[in-house]
Formats: sequence, structure tokens, C-alpha cells
Amino acid sequence: MTAANPLPADGTDFRERWVPTAPGVALRLLQWTPRRESSPPLLLVPGWISGIGSWTAVLEAVIPDRRVVVVETRDKPSARFERRLRVREMGIPAFAEDLLAAARASGIAGPDTVAFGSSLGATAILEAMKNDRLPVGGAFLVGPNARFRTPWWGRPLLLLPPAVYRVARHLAVLYIERFRLDREKEPEQAARYRNAILGAEPRRLMLSARALADYTVWDRLETVARPVAVAWAPTDRLHEADAIRRIVETLPDARPIPCPSNRFMHSREIIPHLDRFVGSLPAGAHRAPA
Repeated sequence: MTAANPLPADGTDFRERWVPTAPGVALRLLQWTPRRESSPPLLLVPGWISGIGSWTAVLEAVIPDRRVVVVETRDKPSARFERRLRVREMGIPAFAEDLLAAARASGIAGPDTVAFGSSLGATAILEAMKNDRLPVGGAFLVGPNARFRTPWWGRPLLLLPPAVYRVARHLAVLYIERFRLDREKEPEQAARYRNAILGAEPRRLMLSARALADYTVWDRLETVARPVAVAWAPTDRLHEADAIRRIVETLPDARPIPCPSNRFMHSREIIPHLDRFVGSLPAGAHRAPA
């Protein structure tokens, strides 16, 4: 059954479906296809436990002229499981394998496609691109995570049962708002994370938090051969600026894009940067104005 298009656009066909990506796992894919495509396709992967709500402004601007496939990772409530997953099945390597399967199933993978992701979604894209496995022309990443830092007081929470996470979610929101975000300058970012964390399914939140605790992106990062644009904001304390600079230095073909704020990176204002990056790709079928 196809849901109503959450982002209606004239001249655009919408499709919602669940695609098997691993034994007992099916992920929700949302796809918009304009009847006349004038820009290369996007494979979009939102961040940890967050959905397309963070990207509404960007999606409304891009879906009229390009095919867009949104992959909701297995930490999201929309993912369907036919069995109980283990901790290691909720980590970045598993997410990367899901992306490879979803790209194949959607038919969007190819040299003209750009992978577009934020936070955990961006990190999962990097993992999938290692050893040139994800067949896309390049990637445009917003605030990729090099690691997922857990505060000292949060480590014991990783060992507790899922029911505790109904309460722990509020502690996580308090920690992020007090120590990792600037609520005065970035109220939109604070609201996005609050809504995402409080709306997360407790067991999946627990499993993914455990799986992410010891992950770092550095292993084989230098094997990402395709061009990668990395957008980041020095004011964004949730995504460590020093780690993002190291990611840029390690990638063979990285294009750093400093931005004034996290809000900027989730707004229509990021699209000219995306279009310039797409236009710079050697395999791009369409060229954006410089």
C-alpha cells in the first residue's frame, strides 16, 4: 500500500516501499520521480533516529527536477524486522550493507547519482564507499561523524534493558542541549534532536547506541576514491570540527564546504553548494552553473 506523498509536488510521482536488505530486515524507501528530470539523482540518508522531517525544506526544493530516493536506516521505527537483531547488527557496517542493497533495489545507483547524507547517514555512506563499493558519482555529506562519543555517565546506560531507555532518552536530550548544542543560536537543531530522540523506539535506540559506542570511521577511509564534499559548521558542537577536518585530510578527493550554521546546512541555502559539487563531477550528465 502506498502512503500519501508527504511532500506533494506537481509533476512528481511518489512511491513508498519496503526493501529487503538483509535476512529478516526490510527498510522503508521513499522515492520521488519527476516526469521531467533535469538534474542527477540523489540517494539521501538521514541521520541517527531522525527521519525526513529534518530535510523537508531541501526535499521540497530538489524533488521537482531530480529523482530522489530516501533510505530510512534500520534504527528508524519504519524498519521491519522478522527476528530479534543483535547489537552488531545495528552498527555502521550493517547500515552500509543496507545502503548497498537499497541502492541496487531502487535502481538509483550509477555514475550520475550523488549520495547525500547527514550525521550517522553521512558516516554510513562513507563506510559503504570504502573500497569503491557504492556505485555513485560522489557524495555530499553534512556533518559526518568520525565517532559517536558517549559521556562517561552514559556508558552504564548502555548495559541496561530497553525499558530504561524510555527514561534515558530524556537524559540524552538534556545532555545534548546543555553540552553539545547552542539552543540560543540553533533552536531548529535542538528541536530536531529532541523530537528524534524522544520519538525513537527504545530497543532500537539501545541496540544502536551500544553498537555505535566503539565505532570510528578511520579504518580504510583512504580507500574512498570518489569525490566527497564535506559540509560542516564551526559552530556545530555536536559534530566535532577537528574530526571533520581530519576526515577531509584523509579522503583522497575531498571538497570542504564551511557553512555558517547547522540550520544553513538543512535549508535551501545548501542547494547551490550541492549543485556546484554535482557540476564538478567528471561523470555528471548535467552541469550546474558555477
